[in-house]
Amino acid sequence: MSYEELDGLRSVEELTNRQDEVRSTMARLDGDFQGIPMDEAARDEFARLKGENDEITRRVRELEARKSVLESLASRGHTEAETTEEWWNKRTERTTMKERDIFDVSTLRMDTLNPEAGMREMRDRAMRAIEISAFPQRGLDQAKVKEHLEGLVEKFEDPASRADVVRRIVATGGPTYRRGFLKYIAGIPRSPEEERVMTVGSGAAGGYAIVYQLDPTFIPNSNLSVNPYRGIARVETISGTNEFRVVTSTAVTASYAAEAAEATDSTPTLAQPAMVTQRAQAFVPVSIELEMDLPALQSQLAQLIQDGKDDLEAAQFSTGAGTTVYPQGVLVGASTTVTSAGTAAFAVADVYTVEQNLPPRFRPRANWLANRSTYNLIRQFDTAGGAAMWLGYPNPMQGGLPNNVPAGGNTGITLNGYPTYECSGVTSTLASSNLILVIGDFSRYYCIVDRMGLDVEVIPHLFGGTNRYPTGQRGIYAMWRNTAKVIDANGFRVLTLK
Repeated sequence: MSYEELDGLRSVEELTNRQDEVRSTMARLDGDFQGIPMDEAARDEFARLKGENDEITRRVRELEARKSVLESLASRGHTEAETTEEWWNKRTERTTMKERDIFDVSTLRMDTLNPEAGMREMRDRAMRAIEISAFPQRGLDQAKVKEHLEGLVEKFEDPASRADVVRRIVATGGPTYRRGFLKYIAGIPRSPEEERVMTVGSGAAGGYAIVYQLDPTFIPNSNLSVNPYRGIARVETISGTNEFRVVTSTAVTASYAAEAAEATDSTPTLAQPAMVTQRAQAFVPVSIELEMDLPALQSQLAQLIQDGKDDLEAAQFSTGAGTTVYPQGVLVGASTTVTSAGTAAFAVADVYTVEQNLPPRFRPRANWLANRSTYNLIRQFDTAGGAAMWLGYPNPMQGGLPNNVPAGGNTGITLNGYPTYECSGVTSTLASSNLILVIGDFSRYYCIVDRMGLDVEVIPHLFGGTNRYPTGQRGIYAMWRNTAKVIDANGFRVLTLK
């Protein structure tokens, strides 16, 4: 952005918001060339961004100095000649919704006789906040993320649930909250204004709500290959409550009848199992040196929490017990198993047997799920391509599975006509009673429920385990809520070793 373009940013809030974007871009550039010199184009871009950052700093200091002088000269409140109504109208009147207006809750007009009007304004602010937001995580499609967030705002018909969503976006999305939150993580003193704004985002159980642009319960970040579940399962997002209910039913039975014969009762049996979200947590040690680079901290923090969340879900969504504490894993809830022909052994016939045992109604949307090692064993069944197990005959697996499995765990190769997904949470050990291969309709019959919102608390200093001396790190304790459950065990078949 040129100096002339910076002239269009007429407030401290607009300038600091732009500065956050500049610093995030600089951090990403540095990460792209970590440990190596930048190429000429990147070096020029980095230098240009540094110049823009320095110019913004200079302008912010000047504006703040001018504001301080004017505030010391101006009288507070409205004059005696000005009525309270006139003062209020002047204060809240807006022709365009600028950034400071979006996140300044003191200008929010609430009418107890018409609460819907206040809710509409909060919704409009949330949508505008999404429109102007930038998301620092690498690899994100900014347009798709914004579309996803707008869908969340419009999703909830219940006023309490919608209010929970828009309030968190408005409360945590502004530049003042972002600066205060990152200073909180880094242990840097916050300004009185940052302290005031952060009280709005304080968690019910302590800590502070993470900036929504970094929140993995809001942002559909790309999952690692170890955790494919969110790419293939049914994912529901809730707000304002900890419980989600799904409606299940047995299949409707159809029949023929003679003319004028009485119809038979084909009423399906309905059920409504409840899914109650449980607390999940992650502990992230962060070097104190990161306080000198706040833009890098926000990007790294989001990635660290996402990595820990992926690893936890890969394990629990596979083998979780499904109790009041843990989600129910697919291998626990999908109780319809097929036993291998050989004892503690895996053979080509077992693949066909599992697939053939899946009822026809579940096959059109079915996927395979297994450990990478299991797919490599299957590859050895078909080295010459004679069985044509892998779509793309004669030799689609000649080079083996791809080393860089795309986001969501999809290997890009189909087995017996079904997509294959890699999951490290499924064992590949050939031992009796082990469950090593799953096929089923995850998109309808395995449900993940996310309760929106992630809060963090900071432990100011971590200590070593030997002499109990400080390690130069802070601890970030993150908390969120979700659960998962198999809706219909008949929608899956699992291979268990004899």
